[in-house]
Amino acid sequence: SGLQYAILGIMKDGIMFASQDEDFGSISTGLPSLNRILGETRGIPIGKVSVFTGNYSVGKSTLALFCIREAQKKGIDCLWADSEMTFSKQHAKDSGVNIEKLKLLRKRYAEELLDSMEDYLTENKNVLAVLDSYSGLSPREEMEKSNEGFTIGGKSRLIAKFFRKVKTHLYFNQNTLIVINHQYANIMGHGQILAGGDSMQKTPSLWIDLAYKSGVALKQGDMRIGDVIISTVKKTKIGGLKYAKCELTLQYGGVGFSAEADLLQELLDKGEITKKGNTFWRGEVKLGVGLNKAREALKVIPTIPN
Repeated sequence: SGLQYAILGIMKDGIMFASQDEDFGSISTGLPSLNRILGETRGIPIGKVSVFTGNYSVGKSTLALFCIREAQKKGIDCLWADSEMTFSKQHAKDSGVNIEKLKLLRKRYAEELLDSMEDYLTENKNVLAVLDSYSGLSPREEMEKSNEGFTIGGKSRLIAKFFRKVKTHLYFNQNTLIVINHQYANIMGHGQILAGGDSMQKTPSLWIDLAYKSGVALKQGDMRIGDVIISTVKKTKIGGLKYAKCELTLQYGGVGFSAEADLLQELLDKGEITKKGNTFWRGEVKLGVGLNKAREALKVIPTIPN
């Protein structure tokens, strides 16, 4: 509308000076080390598309829930589009999400779900929508065929059209979209392929890939309680460095990504925390013996901001 153009400082016919282009800010990931490698935005860019990828169980949905938690702190309304039918209220609560304020969208067919997401992003302002996931979308044509039948490129065409339609609504309404996606083995060659075709790689302003750090596991006695996840910026149009990496600590049992472990490593690198033997100190304050004790101590000791 004309009012939207006026608010954004856009002249007649949608033309404006490049210096007037507005940065709408970002939504923190809640993880200091990940925020830092994302450049000056220190988070997920508002008004744009971001994609989280990786193999199964590396924390893609957990990271998206962390973003929702941080968005809710800023008063941003949030929608979770559950194409996989795997949304867990307990997982969301464990991640710090206020489920009383989180909208949940489920539809039988991919077309219906994407249309509802488009309506939400068109009719509302300053909102965050998460699609979990692209791979879980079930086009009507595919659902109505027998299990012997198959459809080539159906989902790719749908998501490409969806991106084309919503990208302007994201900008003019200052809305944010996160798409969770999977990678699969390239049967025609080496490495892995990102599901969704060219549009899935070309449209996002930010692409974060998560992967297990090989040969490293978090243990408590003989029990495996977590993993170290390598987060890589595969694409960025918001600043920061392409292929920048950081390590995240993913703990099982409802903990999710540990901001305390993230902060602990940062403070160790800065020399603000020291380690003597297996004991961690912050100045004259003893944090505890072992990583778990030190992380727990950081939950109640004042910390540096994200």
